[in-house]
Amino acid sequence: MVRWAIALHGGAGTISRDSVAPEMKQKIEDSLNNCLQAGISALQSSSSAMDAVEIVVITYLYLQSRLSF
Repeated sequence: MVRWAIALHGGAGTISRDSVAPEMKQKIEDSLNNCLQAGISALQSSSSAMDAVEIVVITYLYLQSRLSF
């Protein structure tokens, strides 16, 4: 049985949590969850770890550009 894990973080603290509206916080959390699901799907379909990382980053950049955060 192959075991794997995915760790995501929401940034390096450049945006204060107190300065973000609750709606935007939810959008950011949803985006990170979408990235996590993309990585899980990639690994479950036997993609390499590097491919999974690439998929997660591309998904994040796409969602970031759509949300403008």
